[in-house]
Amino acid sequence: MLDLRMPIGAFFLILGTLVCCLGYWAPVTTQLGERGINLNITWGAVMGIFGVVMTMLAIKTPLEKPDRDRDKE
Repeated sequence: MLDLRMPIGAFFLILGTLVCCLGYWAPVTTQLGERGINLNITWGAVMGIFGVVMTMLAIKTPLEKPDRDRDKE
């Protein structure tokens, strides 16, 4: 069975990093309210954290291999 946690984690980690960098270096055009919360940095960090969690779950808990002896019964 294919473990999708690793590709999903890598995708969100890369995407979150790109969005965070875009929010840091690009001119601020997406601000929320009077405080000026940069949404690109905020959501880039959220996506990056999700990517790290998914990648760590894929590394820490590998999938079980199917028992071939059980299929013969």
